[in-house]
Amino acid sequence: MLESFKIKKYKIPKLMKYLALLIVGGVIFLSHYSFSKHAIYGDGIDYWIYLTSVYFDHDIDFTNQYKHYFEPINNNLTIPNSAIVVMKTSITDIGKTDNPHPPGTAIVWVPAFLFADILSLVFKFPRSGYTDIYQISTGLWSVFLVILALFINEKIIFKFTKDNKISYLSVFAIFLATPLLYYGSYDILNSHFASFLVASLFWYVLFYKPTNTKDAFILGVLIGFAALIRLQDVIFLKRIFRNKYESISHPSTLMFKDFSSSSATTPVPHPMSSTF
Repeated sequence: MLESFKIKKYKIPKLMKYLALLIVGGVIFLSHYSFSKHAIYGDGIDYWIYLTSVYFDHDIDFTNQYKHYFEPINNNLTIPNSAIVVMKTSITDIGKTDNPHPPGTAIVWVPAFLFADILSLVFKFPRSGYTDIYQISTGLWSVFLVILALFINEKIIFKFTKDNKISYLSVFAIFLATPLLYYGSYDILNSHFASFLVASLFWYVLFYKPTNTKDAFILGVLIGFAALIRLQDVIFLKRIFRNKYESISHPSTLMFKDFSSSSATTPVPHPMSSTF
C-alpha cells in the first residue's frame, strides 16, 4: 500500500511539470494566433497543402491550393477566394505545380486535421481545410508532440546521468533556452517540431534497444520518415545509424560529434517576412 502511494506521489508532480510546459507552449501559440489570425505562412504553406489536396481533392495536384489566398478572412470563408495564377511556387516542365517540400509533416498532422474536420462537420463550420479550427487544432497537436519529444529526451538523458532532477532540468532548458521555444510554440505549423519528435524517437531506440534485426528495421523506418519531414535529416541520421554497428562506448561523445558537424548555424529568414 505504501509502495503504491509512493509511485503515485512521484508520477503526479512529474505529470504536472510537463503539463506546465504544454500550457506554456499552448499559450504562446494561441497568443500569437490571436493577433496574427492565422498560422499558415512561409514554408508552412507547402506542408499544409498536402492535407487539403489529398483529403479534399483526392490528388496531389496542388494547383488550386497554391491559388488560395492564405489570409485570415479568406481562410474562414465558406468558399475561399483564389488567385488567377499559382502563387509562391512555379510550374514544372510537365505543367504541374512544384512543391519543394516533402509530405512527412502533413502526415504527422493528419490526426488533428481529421479531428478538426469532424468538428467542422458537427458544428456546421466551413470545411475548406483552412479555417481557424483546422489551424488551431493542428497547432495545439503539434505543441503536444513537442512536449512528448521532450519527455522522450528526458528518458535518454536519464540513461546517462541516472539523475531525475538533472534529466528534467535539461529538457526544461532545451525547450526554454533554444530555438525550440520558437519553433515549438510560436511558429509551430512548420516542419521543425516533427523533425525534433522523430529525431528524439531515433535516439531513444538507438540507445535503449539492443542491436537486432527488428530494432534495425525500426531505425530504418525512422530514418525514412525523418527524410519525409526534412530531406537533409537523412544525412545526419544515416551517419549515426552506421556508427551504431561500429562503437558506441561513449554515446554522448557521438551525439556531440554529429551535432557539432551539422549546419545548424545557417541563418533563417523571419517567417513573417513574406506571406507567400
